Amino acid sequence: MKKNFQWIMIMAILWSCNGSPNNGSSANEGNSGVQAGHAETAIMGIYAGAQPCADCDRIHTMISLIENNKGWIKELKLGKSPEERRTIEGTWKIESDDLVFEATDHSYAKKFHIESDSSLTLVDDMCRPDSKPKTCSFKKIKDYQTHLHNDSIVSASESALRNVMQHKRDSIQQARNEKNEEARNKAKLDAQIRAESDKVKMDEKRKKMESKLKKP
Repeated sequence: MKKNFQWIMIMAILWSCNGSPNNGSSANEGNSGVQAGHAETAIMGIYAGAQPCADCDRIHTMISLIENNKGWIKELKLGKSPEERRTIEGTWKIESDDLVFEATDHSYAKKFHIESDSSLTLVDDMCRPDSKPKTCSFKKIKDYQTHLHNDSIVSASESALRNVMQHKRDSIQQARNEKNEEARNKAKLDAQIRAESDKVKMDEKRKKMESKLKKP
């Protein structure tokens, strides 16, 4: 539930930071199926979803595709302590009905099948039919606006991730505080029980002494 809340926060912050679309296209359009010769301008935008992960719960992922075939992928590994995140800058291109993203230094590459102008599916051996829609499926949450400077979108993404991490830290601190309070209450109760036990023992000892003194 906390993971879902964190991801909802990312979506909400990104939407509020980037404003509303300024053209006629939207994330809900283009769902009628894969069109021949996808227009790059229709594909551009910000996508959100998750990748399967071999050593963590899942990898929350944001894919940003902007003009001049530039873009970046932001990944946040969940289920690890501490959680790992990274940003990969690179370029993208459309090959038939697939979109291929490659890092600038060629150290990272991903292929996505274009389901529509607002939906991508990761092409990966770990993506199975039973894994969707939790992983492998990416939905467009924001159309790309050419009048926005690239840095403003990067800043919005970074801000969203910072808010998620701060929420995580706050949750951890709250859990620690509750655990410490529980420990303090338990220690106080144990002290009271020991005090009562000592009092009972002292009373029994006193009664035995009084009994001995009364004997002739």
